[in-house]
Amino acid sequence: MANQDWINLGDEIRDIVENAIDSQNFHKLNQSISDTVTSAMENVNRTIRNAGSAAGQAGQRIQEEVREQQGRYRYQNKNSYIRPREIVKSSPSLFAKTGPSSCAGYALTITGGILTGGLGIAVLILLIVAIATGSMGAAFSIPIFIMLPLLIGSVVMTWKGSTILGRLKRFKNYIRGLRGRNYCGIKELAQMVGKSENYVIKDLRNMIERGLFLQGHLDRQNTCLIASDDVYEQYQLAQKQLEIRQKELQQEAAKPKSGLSEEARKVIKEGNDYLEAIKGSNDAIPGVEISKKISRLEVVIQKIFQRVEQHPELIADLRKFMDYYLPTTMKLLKAYEELDAQPVQGENIATAKREIEETLDTISTAFENLLDSFFKDTAWDISTDISVLQTMLAQEGLTKKDF
Repeated sequence: MANQDWINLGDEIRDIVENAIDSQNFHKLNQSISDTVTSAMENVNRTIRNAGSAAGQAGQRIQEEVREQQGRYRYQNKNSYIRPREIVKSSPSLFAKTGPSSCAGYALTITGGILTGGLGIAVLILLIVAIATGSMGAAFSIPIFIMLPLLIGSVVMTWKGSTILGRLKRFKNYIRGLRGRNYCGIKELAQMVGKSENYVIKDLRNMIERGLFLQGHLDRQNTCLIASDDVYEQYQLAQKQLEIRQKELQQEAAKPKSGLSEEARKVIKEGNDYLEAIKGSNDAIPGVEISKKISRLEVVIQKIFQRVEQHPELIADLRKFMDYYLPTTMKLLKAYEELDAQPVQGENIATAKREIEETLDTISTAFENLLDSFFKDTAWDISTDISVLQTMLAQEGLTKKDF
């Protein structure tokens, strides 16, 4: 694909995304980008096919390597992969039954309230009579001292009952906030119950310890409630692989770059900055599914920069990648962040978010194809070496079956 073709493709994608963000109309975003990328990549594929079948095989091998890296975000076969909504429907109950606790709360509140009212009135009458007669003899003091502890106990009983009922009310609000999902951002839940995020974090921990959320967990950053063990295991796996990837990046950064030009070092540094920004968006967006899609982007982009670091001659193609595709991707992620942060998630916002999620899949595929194209020269070299080797073996008579 010629340099001008890459620039034209970048301009088209950038214009599509900017128009969608400016107009807040994301309905045809994915289809438009998909059509543009598909048309461009058909030209690339024709070029690669004309160069020989070995190039295609090499590209397939690289895509398989990228997909293998993505294994942390999906199970290895379709039978073991379960979407979050399916987990909610098919798993055992995720939430404790509140009937017994609710009965206890009402019993404590009502009983405590009756006792508080009766004892309070009795103590008050005794005090008024004692003051009116000017006498605090045994006839008044003994009943008062007997009833005071009972009055305090009844007040505590009333407070305990109302605390239980308040907790159960918030618990039901949290469940409503999940809206059939098995995860939800703390910020959204805080808005649901009208409390601060710190309050909600402590409240959820308390409920998890009390067994109200039977499979409840908080993520490491305390930004998301995860209501299912299955999704929490996926989250832990993703975190573990993220740590491994960060360690690999640190090791790569620590390696001497003396063999790279100043321009190459600058480009790779900018690329790492983009990776950090994408990771920041991933942390800021609590959804599990969108996190998988962003993580897929991270993996492919990381592989692209690793390839360019090994082959600095690819810097020219990477510069177009950074000038057009990465900034466009960041605009989409920021737009998703803004939509996800809205307190009311209406149908238009949900549709826009879904369109952006599908577009991220399309962009990831385009990035994988770009990575594939970076290996085409290697594939051609391998094809040439194989042809030479086969010719030499044939000349020596070593390709016959009876040797």
